[in-house]
Amino acid sequence: MKIEIPDNYKSVVEKIRMSAVKAGYNAYAAGGFVRDIVLGRPPKDLDIMAERLQSSDSQKLCDLKESAQDGINLAKILSKDYNLSEPVVFERFGTAKLIIDAHEVEFVMPRSEYYNENSRNPETEAGTLLQDALRRDFTVNALFLRLNDMEVLDLTGMGFSDI
Repeated sequence: MKIEIPDNYKSVVEKIRMSAVKAGYNAYAAGGFVRDIVLGRPPKDLDIMAERLQSSDSQKLCDLKESAQDGINLAKILSKDYNLSEPVVFERFGTAKLIIDAHEVEFVMPRSEYYNENSRNPETEAGTLLQDALRRDFTVNALFLRLNDMEVLDLTGMGFSDI
């Protein structure tokens, strides 16, 4: 399924797509952004999940430990490519926030998470795209839009049916 990016996000998505392709990443819009577009509503925010591809085989993903910084690294690449302010980095969660064309964009890695009984905050670690989809609160929020080719992925097989 192909979807239409709202006008106010087109330049943001195109910048992310171009930098991701050039740097050897798959970039995915995730969660509410995709859900809202599919439902015909204006999205409120944009979360980008990044996964680096191995240079020797563009279809093979790098080792998970190496990919723990993928979201942060893609945010830094975009910052340099478009002469933006440095991203705000949250090392503990492996995330970064970057302002692109007046939109706050959060960059993350595909991750799995688990909770310690002594904390409300999850412990996170690099994971696969499927692990990330399965950890999300609703299957409709597990839809991903791969920006590299603008294809919507429903890895749980239940995102579209939930809509």
